[in-house]
Amino acid sequence: MNLLFVAGAFFLGSIPFAPLISRLFGRTDIQTAGSGNPGASNVFRLAGPLAGILVFLLDVGKGYLPVYLAGPLGAPWPEFCGLAAALGHIYSPFLRFRGGKGVATFLGTFLALFPTGVAVVFPLALLSVVVTRIFSVGSLTGATLLPVVFYLLHPRPLETPQSYTFLYMFIALILILLRHRENLARMKRGTEHTIR
Repeated sequence: MNLLFVAGAFFLGSIPFAPLISRLFGRTDIQTAGSGNPGASNVFRLAGPLAGILVFLLDVGKGYLPVYLAGPLGAPWPEFCGLAAALGHIYSPFLRFRGGKGVATFLGTFLALFPTGVAVVFPLALLSVVVTRIFSVGSLTGATLLPVVFYLLHPRPLETPQSYTFLYMFIALILILLRHRENLARMKRGTEHTIR
């Protein structure tokens, strides 16, 4: 049952909302335009704010739901369910095992696991996007600050009941950094995609 639940989380995470919503808003294939990334930020730039926000919320939801349901349904270590959902988004079988950066889906998992941290970090990440007009800056800011906030609230993080959540944050950070390698290279060259 636990394996089935993790598999279900992966399947839910793999649903490619970005291409589906972008088609509804008149963009036929966002994977061949803009950054080519099937995620909320590319949809925001190509199909408009409404489409981008809708994709963002759906991607957050598919990370939040399996983690939120893991406890009531008896699945141990909801972090595994969260990671499965995020990996489903990043390596979607519906997109030939390609996918987005995983940021929104990871955000959804942490919204269920560590809502206090998300409440602190999300406004700071959003502010960094407003200042720089670069979505990837906000993603990297949020992923980096979240374990810092956890440590400040739990000075001995590995001795708390949420120690697996703390370790999961670093797995998420590593994956997000790896998925943003091209963004970091473009930032270094000064050619990173902006909101406008």
